[in-house]
Amino acid sequence: MSEQVIDLLRLVAAGIVGGLIGAFASHKLTSHRERESGRASRRRDFLAFLNEWSSEFKRAATIEIFSEHFGATISMFSGEAHRIRADFIGDDRQKFDALVAAVSKYTRPQIYGEMGDYKKFMAAIDDLIAYVDT
Repeated sequence: MSEQVIDLLRLVAAGIVGGLIGAFASHKLTSHRERESGRASRRRDFLAFLNEWSSEFKRAATIEIFSEHFGATISMFSGEAHRIRADFIGDDRQKFDALVAAVSKYTRPQIYGEMGDYKKFMAAIDDLIAYVDT
């Protein structure tokens, strides 16, 4: 084969390899950006839910209203927490799980019965908000 054909094949091969490397790098960067964007979006949504939830509890005029709201929304809290859980890994996930458990361990009779439990419950929500918001 002539040297011109060999040079042409080298150029074509270099172009193909360069194109493949560029496509792979672009895919990796895009995937990473989308993953980070998803995490940020889920975090914002969870914080919005927690802040709204906390606000509703703080605005409850009586402990009875508070208890009713708790009973109607605790399962929503569990679902929202599960949705964001995978975004935490290792020690961060253990800490997140502990904070979620601190909120979800309460029952309606506990909160209805004692104002001290109400304050502990609200503090547990505030601790979770502070952790997720970092």
